[in-house]
Parts: sequence; C-alpha cells; structure tokens
Amino acid sequence: MLRFTALVFVVSLTGCIDAGDVRTSLPSRTECVPISFCTYNFGALTPKVEPAEYSAKFRYIAEWPGVIIDSSIRDEGGNGYVVPGFATKESGAGIWWYWMMKRGNEFKGYDPQGSVTLRQLAMNYAGSTDPSSASVQNYFIGYSSHAPKYFLRDVGLDDEVSLTSPDNVWNLARTMFHHEAGMRITDDVLSRSQFEKGISLAEAHIAGQRVSVEDFIAE
Repeated sequence: MLRFTALVFVVSLTGCIDAGDVRTSLPSRTECVPISFCTYNFGALTPKVEPAEYSAKFRYIAEWPGVIIDSSIRDEGGNGYVVPGFATKESGAGIWWYWMMKRGNEFKGYDPQGSVTLRQLAMNYAGSTDPSSASVQNYFIGYSSHAPKYFLRDVGLDDEVSLTSPDNVWNLARTMFHHEAGMRITDDVLSRSQFEKGISLAEAHIAGQRVSVEDFIAE
C-alpha cells in the first residue's frame, strides 16, 4: 500500500523500519552525488513521469519492496524527473534484475538461460531504435569502455554475454552501473554479496512471494 506525504512516500511489504542497514529516507540532494550511489538506484531507473503517475505505467517501481520516493531528489543534470531511491543496496540492485527479467528487451525481458549483448542493452537503456542517435552512441562508448574493467577482457558490442553465469551477471551489472554513475563500482559502493542478495530478493518478488527487505541483507 502506498503512503503519501507532501514530499515522500515509502513502500515496503513489512514497512521500512530503522533496522541496521535498512533506511527510511534519502540524503539531501546536495549530498546526493553521484545520485545513483546515494539513492541505491544503481541502474538509474527513472520514470519520465511524476510519482503520482507511477501506478499507471511504473507500478513495478511504486510497489517495489523498500522503495523510497523523495520528490526533492531529481536528476537535475538529465530530464529533471524524480530518481527513485531504495531502503537497502540489495533492494536497489534487485530492481535492476527485475528490469532485466521483465522490462528489458521491449518489455519481454531477457532470458536468464540465454544471453545479451552490450548493443542490445545500450539501445534498450537509451530507449531508441536508431543506433546512430547520440544517446545510443553514448551508451555504446560507455559500455565498451567500462566492460573491460570488470570482465578483465575486451567485450565487443555484439559479443554474447551469457546470463547463466553469475560472474557475467555481476560484471555486466557493474558495467551498466558504472556508466550511470560515471564512477567505478567498488566493494564499498556495492559488494558482490549485496548484489547477489538483491538478485535473490528480485527472484522472490518475481515469484510472487511476500518480500521483506529485512530478510535480504547481506552479512
């Protein structure tokens, strides 16, 4: 159930409580740099509508366990829309996996037993079918540049990256998260154990289980 105030609404199936690594609010906008790090929205999933309209097209964000929407946290350098935040790093990592499984690939989702390419993801994220567009080219350059830092090898735009490999998924996520933040994804930003707990949270949510963010905190 969504609870609205003038500026903030918080969603958690058990309620966001102060419990160690579970937070109930976001840093101030002036402290929020880079914004994808401080919001834990590592994939920078930012609807181009105001939060009151999320239930129409972005219900998956509005109902995500641990989502925190603060209307003062906006992508001022981009389109000016509110950037959703999350109560835990695991929750923020998990919603990226939900996007991969349910929203990417023209809303068909990518097959977890299949593979993806950087080209496919770049065009999906840019929201364009024109590979020559400036937005797509920006993703092409970014992904191609960042991928070797995590895969420890060159990854071509059309190289198949198997999603059956946990290592590949982790490296792919960090490549994409790096591009959104403009900074390297180190363990203090997001550890592998936090990321994998986030994947587990997402898979439980996708399976229709009742999810509490407090049950998906990495040790």
